[in-house]
This record gives sequence, C-alpha cells and structure tokens, in this order.
Amino acid sequence: MSKFNGKVIRNYHAHTTFNNLYQETNKTIFRELSKSDLMKIQDILSAELRIQIGERGGNEKYQHK
Repeated sequence: MSKFNGKVIRNYHAHTTFNNLYQETNKTIFRELSKSDLMKIQDILSAELRIQIGERGGNEKYQHK
C-alpha cells in the first residue's frame, strides 16, 4: 500500500539473462554496448512482453537507506 494515498501500487517488472560471450573470441558482448543500446534492448523486450516502461531517469544516483 502506498503511504501517500492508501492504494496498492504494483511494481510489474521482468528480469532477463543474456549469454555475454562471443563464442568465437570468448570476449564479452556487454563491454561493447552503450547505454543507448541497452535502452533499445529494454524497449524491444517491453514491447514483446507487453510491459509498460516507467519514466526514464537521468544520471541521478539513487540514495538507498
């Protein structure tokens, strides 16, 4: 329940697993991906899974308590 309005707020999300190696070279793939590339992957997955993406954040760091 939200402490602000007493309504239930659902946090639908998904986790993915990737094979991170080129089999021919045994080098990692993710070293070559930019933030923009990862956002495109997220967009494709959300469309396929029919999950809406929340608002994109900036470069702010989250402060965990």
